[in-house]
Amino acid sequence: MTAAQMTERLVDIPVAGGDLHGALWNENASGDPVLAIHGITANHTSFHRFAELLGSPVLALDLRGRGRSRELLGPFELVQ
Repeated sequence: MTAAQMTERLVDIPVAGGDLHGALWNENASGDPVLAIHGITANHTSFHRFAELLGSPVLALDLRGRGRSRELLGPFELVQ
């Protein structure tokens, strides 16, 4: 699939605590869909080239506090 054929749709998925933002690439392409999860300092845009080369549907969301996904309000603590 070439860059000209690749499609991209920005998505906002409503969940408790605020929407998760991301992108869905190659939505109507054949092949198994892939859920791409970025590392702690990245966001969904890290997977643009991956989606372009793969050619299958790829959904990548911004984790909490990254990209346009809202962070959860704390405080948080570790239970021992």
